[in-house]
Amino acid sequence: MKIKIVIADDHTLIREGLEKIISLEENMQVIFKAKDGKEALTFIQNNKVDIALLDINMPNLSGLDVLKK
Repeated sequence: MKIKIVIADDHTLIREGLEKIISLEENMQVIFKAKDGKEALTFIQNNKVDIALLDINMPNLSGLDVLKK
């Protein structure tokens, strides 16, 4: 069973880079990449996620606000 990961960052390069690094691990899978906090929160609330990598400063909702909710 793979660990399901969400990456939330407003920078495309960061999202793609983290996904590449995570893809090297057999037991981990990026299931969603969000460009802002609101998008991340919506996905997390509606799907089973094991880990959320959240940028602190993002549009709409910060990573800290997503974590609080």
